[in-house]
Amino acid sequence: MTCVAVGILRSTIPPENVGPDFIQFWTAATLLVHHEDPYDPGHQAAIQRSLGWKKSEEGLGLYDFMPYYYPPWLGLACIALLPLGYPLAKMTWIVLAADALIAGALLLKDTIRGLTAAVAIGVVVLFGFSIKSVAMGQIAPLVVFLAALAWWLLDRRRDVAAGAALALLTIKPQLTLLAIAALLVWCMRRRRWRVVGMFAATLAALGAVSAAFFPGWLRSMLSATTATPMPTKYFPGIGTTWYSVLDAVGIHGMNLVIVAAVTGAVLIVALMEAALRKDTTLEHVIGLGLIAPFFVAPYARAYDFPVLLIPALALIGSKMTAMSRGLMIASLTVLTGLHIAAVTTNWEPAIVGVRRPEFTYFWIPLLIALVWLAFGGSRTASESAALESQPLRSREA
Repeated sequence: MTCVAVGILRSTIPPENVGPDFIQFWTAATLLVHHEDPYDPGHQAAIQRSLGWKKSEEGLGLYDFMPYYYPPWLGLACIALLPLGYPLAKMTWIVLAADALIAGALLLKDTIRGLTAAVAIGVVVLFGFSIKSVAMGQIAPLVVFLAALAWWLLDRRRDVAAGAALALLTIKPQLTLLAIAALLVWCMRRRRWRVVGMFAATLAALGAVSAAFFPGWLRSMLSATTATPMPTKYFPGIGTTWYSVLDAVGIHGMNLVIVAAVTGAVLIVALMEAALRKDTTLEHVIGLGLIAPFFVAPYARAYDFPVLLIPALALIGSKMTAMSRGLMIASLTVLTGLHIAAVTTNWEPAIVGVRRPEFTYFWIPLLIALVWLAFGGSRTASESAALESQPLRSREA
């Protein structure tokens, strides 16, 4: 089915019209296969110019290339696509991203009690930012799949595989590190040491393989945002985190730092406290761990929102009333679609220093966070122990 979908997409849609963000992953893979620095601005610019990148258009008049900020193992995975050639590789990447979203939805259906396949797939597919993320060639769909897989494995006590899945989740650090840290603490609290051990072993192996391709990858990765600043430096309001919203509405300097730091500290403490408690369910740690980054991390974009579908679907399958579930589903599908349409209709070319409207999408993580506080709290110790003592299928029965 994937091969057929790729063929149809390749024959019906010009490659230049979709997946613009895939260029950064192709560039990283190309550089790594030649044992060159995937974060080097000059190397990235040279490759992307040969692929048709234009600073005046795709680069917003500022960027000579689309920068690669991710760990090198994501670029290494994309080496498998290089033999296809850039146009076909881009189409394949887009179809694989759609596959990842649907596979993630099915894993969540098998993990979240009360969630049906129709609701899981429907919400994931109809969520406007799922469509945008796939069409742009972003990696949020892959993050959704890996997070859902890690939860599925942890829930079934397949701890060795779960540790490896958590290590792979590091491909998008600003969205996943808090959840990974909390889950590792949660596992250590329950003496599930195989999760921790396999996570460390897999991460070490990924680092070693990356070093074999380019030894200085860690230093280059840590300095990448300094060499090529994030777009929020030039276009306020383009981000969709709490920090970006504060900046967009006029809170700057020390006031911005204090408010953002206090909010972040509260959420980090709450997340770690939940992970340390023995009466906290796996669902609560994962849900809160995926919500928190949008209030803690300084940078994320609206195309990263698909990861929020995991706590959202956990809420939809929980003790919410039928009306509450309906309102949540309508908000994620209909209301989100209308908001995207309104922003797209009134879109204007980006101008340095002029506030962008993307920060208004922040109502989505804010809504999910507020509903999570109301409905997504952890169970009692007895409920948690009873649930964890038997496999999911038995619990459902």
